[in-house]
Amino acid sequence: MQTVNLKYFTPSEFRTWWPNMDDDLLYRLDAFREEIGRAIIVSPAAGALGRLGSGNSYHNVLTWGKVRAVDVMFPNATEDDLKGYYAVAVEYFGGVGVYPDWLPYAGFHLDNRDTSATWSGILVNDKQVYRGVSAAWA
Repeated sequence: MQTVNLKYFTPSEFRTWWPNMDDDLLYRLDAFREEIGRAIIVSPAAGALGRLGSGNSYHNVLTWGKVRAVDVMFPNATEDDLKGYYAVAVEYFGGVGVYPDWLPYAGFHLDNRDTSATWSGILVNDKQVYRGVSAAWA
């Protein structure tokens, strides 16, 4: 049973994955929220938290034993807001993916991998493609 006490998030936001959430990821997420000073929504999309499968994805509970990634959204954030959040996110998380085209709000993939990895997922001809982070601001 998960016993982490968070300032900005409740267990219900992590839905059925709460017992499987990695403590370190939760602490980082709460600290990130504190530093940016703005609301963060855990994405309601399927797979935004845990997954059963998906290879080496940090969402994959079968690979890592815990949910080590979370997809979050930033209500009504501007591009400048997202750039600022990104600058903070890379200080807290090993993996940071920027997704400016998510609906209903732009968001980030955040994970606690040991090495740095950054990317963007943008829409090109109505298909999500992966690029460097700078493509998210183009």
